[in-house]
Amino acid sequence: MPDAGARDTVHVSDIRRRKYQRLFDVLDVDGAGVLTEEGCVRIAGVFARASGHSTHGRDPEELEGTIQEIWRAYVRDGRPGHGARLTREDVPQEIAYDLAHNPDKVIRLIGSLSNVIFGMADADHDGRVRKEDAIRLGHAALTISHEEATKAWQRLDPHGTGHLDYETCLKAVTEFIVSEDPNAPGNWIFGRY
Repeated sequence: MPDAGARDTVHVSDIRRRKYQRLFDVLDVDGAGVLTEEGCVRIAGVFARASGHSTHGRDPEELEGTIQEIWRAYVRDGRPGHGARLTREDVPQEIAYDLAHNPDKVIRLIGSLSNVIFGMADADHDGRVRKEDAIRLGHAALTISHEEATKAWQRLDPHGTGHLDYETCLKAVTEFIVSEDPNAPGNWIFGRY
């Protein structure tokens, strides 16, 4: 009898696999090698400290709630019969499966991730992410070097404006999730992949 929770395996391109595994590395804040809801929610505190927000303020609580919503939609409720843990190898397969079979779910993920990233990086809540805030957040929360964070910023802000608006952030997250183009600027939102 087939497993009720079994899914078809889908092809994951090399570029997407590398990007999605980089996302895993960012979310695996405790270095356990598996993602759990509790471990992913800890990223709220990491981002809050890195962005200068208090860990008990509105923004970290909102971030924590968004991460829980994403986790519940993608892992707890979205993968019946698969348990509540994801390995580094599971993440690319799960995102690729949903790109192929549940594109609306992926659109919601992109919107949620964009809101979280932009909200935490927009330190003064003026609707723009400044270069220094993004580099500081990348270095502290994503554990990438200052040099790598600077390179990532240069890819995201090729015209040198010194800031990103929400639309640019949304485009970058979309590119990170769906693009096969190795030169897409959004591929760098979490640093080198």
